[in-house]
Amino acid sequence: MQKLIIAILMVALVTGGLFAGSKAPESKDETDHSMHKSDKEHGMHAGHDAYMPMNNVFAINKKGERKALCGCGMEVAVNDDTPVETFKGMTFWTCGETCAEMMKGMSEAEMDNAMKIWHEKFDGYKLASNTEMKDGKEMATCGCGMVFEVSDDNPRIVENGMVLHMCGDNCKNMVMEMPAEKRLKMEKKMTKSGT
Repeated sequence: MQKLIIAILMVALVTGGLFAGSKAPESKDETDHSMHKSDKEHGMHAGHDAYMPMNNVFAINKKGERKALCGCGMEVAVNDDTPVETFKGMTFWTCGETCAEMMKGMSEAEMDNAMKIWHEKFDGYKLASNTEMKDGKEMATCGCGMVFEVSDDNPRIVENGMVLHMCGDNCKNMVMEMPAEKRLKMEKKMTKSGT
């Protein structure tokens, strides 16, 4: 019974957060929104099952301060005190212990359903990326230096408010195996999000 109540509360929080505004609000902090951004929906065209971001961060500013989207729809400043959970390999910062406890109490099916709703809101955010338009084509520069036209077939990494389009699986795997701090530094360099 307690799990059912928690699931209902989580869905209510998520849907309530989603209906509070149909489009993600523009950030009013020092988040760098002028960098190259993909007009594609985070490059994930095959549906929500086709990708899972590595974390729920939707923005990072030049100071390295990050903002994440909690499952309830609230925007959260990420710091050492922010409650954090892991779901299917995804690092998920929450707005507080209440949401963190709700996540812990959900079954996998309940969590999958809540994540589908969360994805709809997260997909509304415009993430920085390593793309730019050249001669009417969306082009990306991979971490290896290769410049290529972005297509649905290219692997991507979604992490720390950035979408990295990679030239192939070898480069994606190499980046994924990096320690988190080194990966963040590379992500910022690839998206020109500052240092």
